[in-house]
Amino acid sequence: MTFNIEPSSEFVRLTAEADALHRQIDNLNRQDPRSELWIETFGMLMRQLSAVIDALKATPEQQYIDQIRKDEFEADEQNMTAELARRGRMTTGLSLSPEGQSIDDAVMYQRFASVAVQGTPGVPLVIIADMQMMSAAQVVKCLRKMADHIEEDGIAVYHGPWPDDSESDWWVGEQVNGTLWHLQFRDDR
Repeated sequence: MTFNIEPSSEFVRLTAEADALHRQIDNLNRQDPRSELWIETFGMLMRQLSAVIDALKATPEQQYIDQIRKDEFEADEQNMTAELARRGRMTTGLSLSPEGQSIDDAVMYQRFASVAVQGTPGVPLVIIADMQMMSAAQVVKCLRKMADHIEEDGIAVYHGPWPDDSESDWWVGEQVNGTLWHLQFRDDR
């Protein structure tokens, strides 16, 4: 796909229009959203923005930008996947974290933690329940909710220093479809 170095007047106009609509939406979001006028105005702005974005997506310039972003994302994903393969996956601890709630409330509100740790228990899966704190019914309910949680959010498979930034943590999770997610966390306290 080729186009002039100078963006078309249509691309410039649509980009400016989208920026202006974003600013209007930002300003509107600072107001009280309970009025009927707010709801109508928000809906109108969102419909206008959607139409502008659709028109912008049809321009060669935006298609080029989108392709570059897609290629960069895919290259980054390949690099991160290769780095994870080089470092290796870890053992994952999935736990119920009541944090002052009752066990039933913690299960209901999915107070689960998924943590990747070094080492291995020597078997693929170990489930430990403190039966002084939980009933058998609570264990079953918790395991079902944990399965739902993993299906929705995935499960941590690695935790360590971010590639090329030893001051940031790198968390890698895996969705049930095999897709990996990456999270960078830096504690600047």
